Amino acid sequence: MSIKKMVILLGFLLVFYIVLSCLLKKGGASHEVNYTIKKDDVSLEVKEALIYHEKNEQDHYSFEVRVKNHLFSFRIFEPLHKKSYIIQDISYYEGNDYTCIYPTFKTKEEFHSILCLKDNIMYPYHTIKGKSVEVDNFVSTLEYNDSAYIEDKTDFLKKGTLTIYRKNILPNHYLAVENYKGLSLINQKDVYKNIELFTSDIYTKTMTIFDGSFYLSADYNQKYTFNELFKIDIKSGKKETLISNTALNLDGYFMGVIDENAYFFDKSRKEQYSVSLENKQIRKNGNQDTGIQIYENGAWKDVSSYVAYQNKLTFHQEKIVDQKYQQFDRVDKIGTHKAGSYYFYQKDGNVYHVYKAPILNETQYTYLFDTTNIEQVVYQNDFIYYIYDKDVRYYSDMTGSKTVLSNSEFAYNKSLKFGVFLS
Repeated sequence: MSIKKMVILLGFLLVFYIVLSCLLKKGGASHEVNYTIKKDDVSLEVKEALIYHEKNEQDHYSFEVRVKNHLFSFRIFEPLHKKSYIIQDISYYEGNDYTCIYPTFKTKEEFHSILCLKDNIMYPYHTIKGKSVEVDNFVSTLEYNDSAYIEDKTDFLKKGTLTIYRKNILPNHYLAVENYKGLSLINQKDVYKNIELFTSDIYTKTMTIFDGSFYLSADYNQKYTFNELFKIDIKSGKKETLISNTALNLDGYFMGVIDENAYFFDKSRKEQYSVSLENKQIRKNGNQDTGIQIYENGAWKDVSSYVAYQNKLTFHQEKIVDQKYQQFDRVDKIGTHKAGSYYFYQKDGNVYHVYKAPILNETQYTYLFDTTNIEQVVYQNDFIYYIYDKDVRYYSDMTGSKTVLSNSEFAYNKSLKFGVFLS
């Protein structure tokens, strides 16, 4: 073959490769199929959709299983070689209280818990285990391994007011908890490390905030005003100091973090400031004359500084404010349009029940866990960290709820905060 023909052939192959790559990135491998699985005299209708290499979306399978007048929906965030018809069988139970399914897959791997339906709310089996003898008996007939959902508190470390459960700390999960003189860092490698920031105990700190891998705190070594903010990397423990040319007041409070900028309100000055976590600059955003801004439903909104003075105005990037959700005490929207979820918090006595629903089907509720504090919730990838009484726990569909630590001071001081970072 001549050199000219070889060049032409290589050019053709290069163009073919580029075109094929573009087609895959545009989602050419996504699919949607419908099929039926028979169990004795019961038909289970399956709708299976694969979202793969679609722009701004996370690869995943989405399933709907209809049986009689019941609908189960769930997702698996694994590509599984882009196969179709991947549910091989579905074990089915219908009793007086619950209707349950357990899908098994052609890959022989377990990707989801047994799902049970009651009053149009789905419950993963690990959340109701022991509550129904009939359901427990049904599960005992299955080849089902629930060891991933079993909590192990046998190996623990006591440090001051903290009890840390080593076996429940996950790799690459970095947790930080405020204490009265600074910060306690917890991770699988070091287990425990203390960062001292203040010479005296500070029991109430409104000028502190977590965001991702960072913790910000005003210098509480001063009595009324401060010119320095401490920035702590909760993974490494590294401390940096940010300087303000203006003496700011410790009576202020942090409002929230949006796009790597932390916002706080100085009550004495009635002024709003922002702190850039990237370039470490502190600048004034608004005052009594110009007003200030809060972040609501994905957009900035102008409000009077007097409102922020009279009320503690806080905002979260994920929080949704809408009258149609008025039966809930908090609603968050996390993730992309097809792969994302709403998280609903509903008060019941002294606890809040937490439910999840796909963004594309927001009335298909799945119960996850209970929390006692809806102001302290951290979403990191597929994990949710939250507080229940004195415990900091995490939840994921693959692990259920596990306790990382207990802090006896949580019983007396609800203002103590925690943060989480996954690397």
